[in-house]
Amino acid sequence: MTRKLFQKLLVLLPAAVLILGMQGCGNDEDSPDGSPALQGGQVAVLLTDGPALGFEEIWVTVTSVSLIAEDGVMAPIFSGEEDVNLKDLESDSTLFSVAEDVPPGTYNKIRMRVTGVTLVTEEGEEITPKLPGNGKIDLHPRSPFEVVGGEALLISLDMDANKSIHIVEAGKSGKYIFRPVIFVDVGSSFPDGKLVRLRGTVAEVPEPDLAVIGGSFQLCPPSPPDPSPYNVGKCTWIGVSDQTSLFDEDADLITLDALQEGSIATAIGRVGSAGGPEYGAPMVFLNALLIEAGDFLTLKGAIAEVPAADGANSFDFDVDPGQGISSDPVLPTDLQPGAKIFSRSGELLQESDLLEGKRAEIDGVLSVDQGALKAVLAVLGPIKEETGLEDVIDWIDAPQRTLFLKDGSCAVIPESAGLFRIEESTGSEEKVTVTPVSFAAFLPGMTVSLFGDPGSPCLEVTEGFIVEED
Repeated sequence: MTRKLFQKLLVLLPAAVLILGMQGCGNDEDSPDGSPALQGGQVAVLLTDGPALGFEEIWVTVTSVSLIAEDGVMAPIFSGEEDVNLKDLESDSTLFSVAEDVPPGTYNKIRMRVTGVTLVTEEGEEITPKLPGNGKIDLHPRSPFEVVGGEALLISLDMDANKSIHIVEAGKSGKYIFRPVIFVDVGSSFPDGKLVRLRGTVAEVPEPDLAVIGGSFQLCPPSPPDPSPYNVGKCTWIGVSDQTSLFDEDADLITLDALQEGSIATAIGRVGSAGGPEYGAPMVFLNALLIEAGDFLTLKGAIAEVPAADGANSFDFDVDPGQGISSDPVLPTDLQPGAKIFSRSGELLQESDLLEGKRAEIDGVLSVDQGALKAVLAVLGPIKEETGLEDVIDWIDAPQRTLFLKDGSCAVIPESAGLFRIEESTGSEEKVTVTPVSFAAFLPGMTVSLFGDPGSPCLEVTEGFIVEED
């Protein structure tokens, strides 16, 4: 079947199904019984960060990521040296790596190696914190997970820099320690949560008569490479539907057939995966909610003024310094037709959510003629400032799920709180292990690090950590 006929048969199907069908057409190897040959699985790693205050940049050098089975057998899924600025990932996620032919099996641990961390303060000072465990980090998901031959699996790693950076007072100066706090999710898709942003060179653009309803195309690594944290590492299918807004380099709406092969584009949406005999090969894809053809600005700041009391499609945006806006930092901003508004957690919002004082990260194009920012995407804050406590547990009121610390403070731990043990091992195998635990694991005499919302009189914990050091 030709590609053209295949596309026409599937043009009425949803975009996700369309791109899965395309992937199946590319399989050239069959098993002896005529069915597609399925060998290893595909594993993709998504990387994101929670908001971190007090630093302009937080650079982390990742050199490897591996899956570990209960018997200790390791399956590498990333090897190299990748420098990531976690501050770039506060509002979205990126596809960090995709590994092919991962041995099928059940795994219960993910090992990440970090060889360096550099903190850049708002004054430009560079700080190199101590890395416990020699940079070897073992992460335990809440339950074992399986890699299936011929299928794809997604692993999301949320490196929470704000909870990872600790200052230990030493005289008049502070000593920084990077104690990694990384949250793990494993699944075949992530329909909720932060948006995923992918950037690359457009390839495989469908024919014009197929672009009216929807379709798909590939984003491939840009050439020559550039330092964007969102660049795809391998060609990735992008699904387009009637829910997708496509914008050209002037921030005007276009249709899919207007995308030019070889041009730069950014796709923003939700990642999914599929595989099995019916598809021929495993694949990871992105169902796009918004596509930017060309290079768009991404500016951080705060909404300064909204003309209408209930929100409007025009407002003034007070741009944070240091982003190349040399004139008046307050930019008149116009939401373009088809523009989308989300919260940092990925919830779809409305124009009425554009309120004065709201922190925002806005994608758009500066219009010289209009003297305004033509906005296509707004991700609204504010950055949530959590209160942190770190001390030794004095006693516990178990029925009330309340910890009382040696310094006189207290913390209530609701059922919804995320609880973990961070254990630093030294000696023959230096590493840091992060393991989910229950409330029952907290005992008097333990050192704990707690984060949450200040209450009266106790902190209401959202995440709590037992800290164990050799």
